[in-house]
Amino acid sequence: MFLNSWGPYKRRILPLMATLLLLLLGWLVYTRGPLAPARVQTTSVQVGDLQPQIFSIGTVEARSLYTVGPTQAGRLANLSVEGDKVLVGQVVAEMEPVDLEGKVRSAIAGNQRAQSLALVAEMQLRETQSKRDLAQIRLERYQELFANNAISREILDGIENDRKVTQAALEAANFSLQAAQLAVEGTAADYQAVVKQRENLKIISPINGIIVSPIELKEGMKVRVEDKL
Repeated sequence: MFLNSWGPYKRRILPLMATLLLLLLGWLVYTRGPLAPARVQTTSVQVGDLQPQIFSIGTVEARSLYTVGPTQAGRLANLSVEGDKVLVGQVVAEMEPVDLEGKVRSAIAGNQRAQSLALVAEMQLRETQSKRDLAQIRLERYQELFANNAISREILDGIENDRKVTQAALEAANFSLQAAQLAVEGTAADYQAVVKQRENLKIISPINGIIVSPIELKEGMKVRVEDKL
């Protein structure tokens, strides 16, 4: 009896359920599926600085890498550490001068002594020049007396010999002055060489960069500097 009474309702409910199912599917397609409208999130406008960020995996290398070191061996006096920023011309390390300071003082003293000797040689040259000039004037006067038969030939020969002696002394004084001036130049060059040698103990950065690795070696030390990126 019950089964027979369900038959008319079944024919009515099944189409209704199919219609509801189709409506549900249509609603899902148009609200959640590919035919649904794109969601737009709104926010208020704010003023600020952009902070760009890049995330990547790789190796950062310097454009240029310089290795600088001393020109001679010695003990290390001071050294910049790894990571220090340096400017071009900045001292990044320095070797111990040891006995160079004494050599500098000795070179200065030698140059001053040579200058004093050159001054003495110049004064002697002036004195000898004055004596030669007086001998020349005296010779000319005695030559006039001899021409007037006022003196003998022996006296004139003696005056000429005195003039020759003063001339030889003048030439010798001139050579002494030249030698003294050369000594001044030589001691000045020695001083500059010692000063240059002392300056070579300073290790100068050739670029604006960063100390990569200070390395102390048996023959001295070296510093690797990389160019700033």
